[in-house]
Amino acid sequence: MARIQGDPRRFAETVLEKPFEDALARVEEAREAGLKLVEEAYKSALSAARKRLEARVEEARERLHGLKSKADLEVRTEAERVKDELVSRLMQEALAEFRRRKAGMESYRRYVERVLESAGKESGGSIAKVLCAPEDKELVEEILGRLGLGGAVVETLEGIYGGVIVELEDGARLDYTVNNIIAAEEPRLRRSVKRALFET
Repeated sequence: MARIQGDPRRFAETVLEKPFEDALARVEEAREAGLKLVEEAYKSALSAARKRLEARVEEARERLHGLKSKADLEVRTEAERVKDELVSRLMQEALAEFRRRKAGMESYRRYVERVLESAGKESGGSIAKVLCAPEDKELVEEILGRLGLGGAVVETLEGIYGGVIVELEDGARLDYTVNNIIAAEEPRLRRSVKRALFET
């Protein structure tokens, strides 16, 4: 039997430091990959929708010019409302486009595989349940089987655009959904879309 001399806490910190840093790096890599997927879908949808939206923006501008007789504050308020509405519509179109195209996206498949692999390693394989979009169920089951995590229950949840929510046996939930990424980045994405559409 080996005997450890010295401070066992220092030994434990040394042994745990590298795996912890590796786990943090994997989570950061998965987050960045998720952001990249969302930005790719946004760019694709923006390109397709921009021409349609330009006509709507022009109509909105003409409508706004007709409101000049009203107070400046009312005009600015209406302009912002129209812009916000157009931005919201564009973002919804981008998400719908992403949802239609993700099945054929190798980068999306790699993202799901990375987050499931990371969750499996971090939890020591104690994944109890994985929630995903209905169209992703087969993909998630295939990846879990390949990773040796086939015992996890896979359930679908309406409203998930992509990615997964992993429930561990200890009750912890790890949210790797596109919805979560978008929620965290929505203010920045909205500003970016507004600049692209309305600043000339």
